[in-house]
Amino acid sequence: MDESTWVLTGHLISNAIVLPSTGRFSNFFGRKQYRVISVSVLALASAFRGAPTTLAMRVTVRVIQGAAGGGLQPLSQAIPPKSFPRKKHGQAMVVYGLGIILAPLIGPTLGGWITDRYSWR
Repeated sequence: MDESTWVLTGHLISNAIVLPSTGRFSNFFGRKQYRVISVSVLALASAFRGAPTTLAMRVTVRVIQGAAGGGLQPLSQAIPPKSFPRKKHGQAMVVYGLGIILAPLIGPTLGGWITDRYSWR
C-alpha cells in the first residue's frame, strides 16, 4: 500500500509541475515539436512501466510519465483552435470533447475484454 502511494504521488507531482510550464515549453520548442516530444517520452516510459524491479525505478518511470502527460493536456486543448478555421472551432472542440468522454468509457471496457478473452500474459 505504501508503494502505490509513492508511485501515485510521484506521477501527480511531476504532472502538476509541468502543467503550468507547458506554455513556456511550447513557445521554446514549438507546439508541434513539444507535442511530439511529450508523446514520445510518454510512449517510451509506458513501454518501461512493467520493467522496474525496485520501488525507486517504479516511481521514476511514473514521474517521467507524469511529466510527459502534463505537457499533453494543455496542448490538446490549444491545438484544435489553431488548426481549424474560426467557423470550425466548435466542431473541433466537440470532437476533442468526445475523445475525452469516450476514451475512459471504451478503454477500460475494451482492455478488460481483451484481458479476459486472451489473458493478460
